[in-house]
Amino acid sequence: MTTLNLLSETKGLDAQQLQALREAHTRDGHFEHVAVELGFSGDEDLLKAVADTLGLEYVDLTNVEVDLSILEDFPVKL
Repeated sequence: MTTLNLLSETKGLDAQQLQALREAHTRDGHFEHVAVELGFSGDEDLLKAVADTLGLEYVDLTNVEVDLSILEDFPVKL
């Protein structure tokens, strides 16, 4: 079962709303415009709903400072 199907079942999205999300994801990978139309306050609200649906914790990394020195441990070519 896909994440969108799980979201549909747990958040009560109908087939038309689910299709709108699929098309947005296929078109450009962004849900923002569709999420707002579906009653979510935005992309972040939709991602929180997806995380909740999957039993995961939503973590906002917007203000997290990443230690770039950890990149030195990664091979140049993956």
